[in-house]
Amino acid sequence: MTSRERVLKALTHKEPDKVPIDLGATYNSGISACALYRLREYYGLEKRPIQIYETSQMIGTMEPDIMERLHIDVIGLNSANDCAGVPLHGPMQDFTMPDGTPVRISADHRYKIDEKGRSFLYPQGNDSYGPSYMMPEGGYFFDAIPRSAGYDEDNLTPVEDFKEDFKPISQEDARWYEENAKLLRETTDKAVFGCFGMGGIGDPSAIPGGGVDTQGLLPTGTPEQVKAQVKERLDILARGGGYVFNTIHNIMGNVPAENIAACFEAAAEFGF
Repeated sequence: MTSRERVLKALTHKEPDKVPIDLGATYNSGISACALYRLREYYGLEKRPIQIYETSQMIGTMEPDIMERLHIDVIGLNSANDCAGVPLHGPMQDFTMPDGTPVRISADHRYKIDEKGRSFLYPQGNDSYGPSYMMPEGGYFFDAIPRSAGYDEDNLTPVEDFKEDFKPISQEDARWYEENAKLLRETTDKAVFGCFGMGGIGDPSAIPGGGVDTQGLLPTGTPEQVKAQVKERLDILARGGGYVFNTIHNIMGNVPAENIAACFEAAAEFGF
């Protein structure tokens, strides 16, 4: 059974040959570039800068070698533009995370690092405006900088406030989605998940998750504890189909590589 067949069968609530696994296909089931870089080192894979596909969270792109090692079944068709309104397709530039992890971000980004070691990211790559995001010294991701005026909770105007966030996809971006969806469909056997900001479309219309406690156990437990919890969750959630394994949310930058490896090795071992 191919990865795509496995995911589609699970989503029709039929039990596939084994539990399908996702890591990195969505903005909520990804892995910090810092953690991904160390995970690649752990497995002895080629050292190279991690390409970023979601800049505010500094989520790394899963490449074929690490996907194969972790038995990943889902691949993401991600947004054409990131949180700061900068195109994700096109030339890239080098950026170094506070812990020294080398990454690649869009060449259209404009950023500065101040005397306190804080990194500031500008909206739509335009540094004539104030920055939109800030990463503190020693951080793993960018925090949004509040720039809006005060608001009255009893008289909110969401249609007006968010009108710029929801608009038709441009023809240029639509062509990019079309070309890349076709490329992923024809050159991989993975289930393709289109992740466009707050929504998704594709082979899996939703990724259930819940496979391990990302905030508590995964960063602080032992590999043995991680494996035990993954097995417990699979026993509860996976039987009968309808389940795609991934973590509860993105894997943060401080998670030990051996714990991440234990998590996905357990998913492959105990997923039927």
